Amino acid sequence: MLFIFENNSGNILKSLRKEQKLTQKKLSELTGISQSALVKYENGTRGISKNVDIALSKALNVDSLLKNEVENLSYMINRIIEYRDLNNLSNKNLANKIGISEALLSYILNGRRKLSKEIQRKIALFLLNDGNESLIDTKLGGASLNFPSIDKNLMGNRIKTIRKNRGESLEKFGQNFTCPARKNVINRWENGVNIPDVER
Repeated sequence: MLFIFENNSGNILKSLRKEQKLTQKKLSELTGISQSALVKYENGTRGISKNVDIALSKALNVDSLLKNEVENLSYMINRIIEYRDLNNLSNKNLANKIGISEALLSYILNGRRKLSKEIQRKIALFLLNDGNESLIDTKLGGASLNFPSIDKNLMGNRIKTIRKNRGESLEKFGQNFTCPARKNVINRWENGVNIPDVER
């Protein structure tokens, strides 16, 4: 899974606003949020809080601007926990590897701290480098566990057959997994572009 944190909600906000042919001034009038604040949200220089998200989502007629970010953060936290448990690390050792304090890591794992972009970047880089290697190159009794090669097209056809036999849409089928998958992800699986992650 790719971690995309660079102003995701700001880009969504800008795209929805333009799609609905609203100027920043008009959206400001509809929501009661200042135009200068809207500029900062769209540019990613200010994060969108839950209250602001509610106001903007209502005006733009969407569920939430933050949904994808929440999913990404949840996935990232689960990967950190998986890495820690797989390598029998204490929170202190894991925090040192990531480059953050033990207290901050504890807050992150307990969901009591909103992550800054800098912290998200540090964790994402750790998972993409050290964390990813450890989770993929699983060691078993000192020997590497070699995964068999997989025919992506064959797997994609099998996934499509299962989904169609169940009479489910891409979106509905994606909700069946431990870590729900969006319809564009299911579509890529069915077309043989990607295969499901082991943890799904």
